Amino acid sequence: VRTMEALSAEAPRLPAAFPPPPPQPLPSRLNSRGVYKGFLESLRGVRDPDEPDRAVAAMFEQLPSREELPLYYDIIEVPVDLRTIEVRIVRGLYRTIAQFAMDVELMLLNARVFNEAGSEIYGDAVLLLKHFRKALRKARKAST
Repeated sequence: VRTMEALSAEAPRLPAAFPPPPPQPLPSRLNSRGVYKGFLESLRGVRDPDEPDRAVAAMFEQLPSREELPLYYDIIEVPVDLRTIEVRIVRGLYRTIAQFAMDVELMLLNARVFNEAGSEIYGDAVLLLKHFRKALRKARKAST
């Protein structure tokens, strides 16, 4: 975890991967709780290529508390984890796949902003992002 001074010095120079690209319109058939849950389970099923027994998304299930990691909440303005996303699915708070995708992308962006490039969680965020975007493209093609 980086110090607050290091993060402040780096803040204006975010990597070229930021911000995430705007979501592309997706067919309305993809706007359902079942589809969102399917994407979520797909993310939870991603395994580390070097350690197949390790679920890559495990660190994204639940954020640390403010007491455990106050610096995270000082830096990350909109914290989100997989459980938060799942609750939003169950409550029907996502009206479109774009809203759902924005939360997933935000979660993974937060991990890349807070953690150093080269760290395991940063790498996990990159791997999950690639998996998620590939799944979105595949779903888009299948529904057209």
